[in-house]
Amino acid sequence: MSKSENRDPPLELIYSLPKDVLKRFFGLWGIPQRKDYHPEGNTLKHALTVVKRAMHFYPDDMNIIIAALFHDIGKGTQADHSIRGAELIEPIATRIGFSKTEVDTLKFLVLHLLEILVHVS
Repeated sequence: MSKSENRDPPLELIYSLPKDVLKRFFGLWGIPQRKDYHPEGNTLKHALTVVKRAMHFYPDDMNIIIAALFHDIGKGTQADHSIRGAELIEPIATRIGFSKTEVDTLKFLVLHLLEILVHVS
């Protein structure tokens, strides 16, 4: 099997994140979730599942994939996780080089991911 056949695109995306974002993302490991909504258990497993599903259903839509990645990153705080994820994505996406319009699109998608992608999240 060649190296390209061993690729895991969701993990490649995650490992390409800046170190501070990567640390926050992997910090989701210890955050429990309601099993009636998320049978996969902890938040990190759920977030990985959502990113994989987004890549499967929307392989050519990087905005949806990035929104899926950031939607749950706000869990573990007192704030609504969608709102917190949208707050977190703005400075990160700006720092990475996204335009203001792209950042606004990502924030909207993070906030509304549950309504947009019922079969993904």
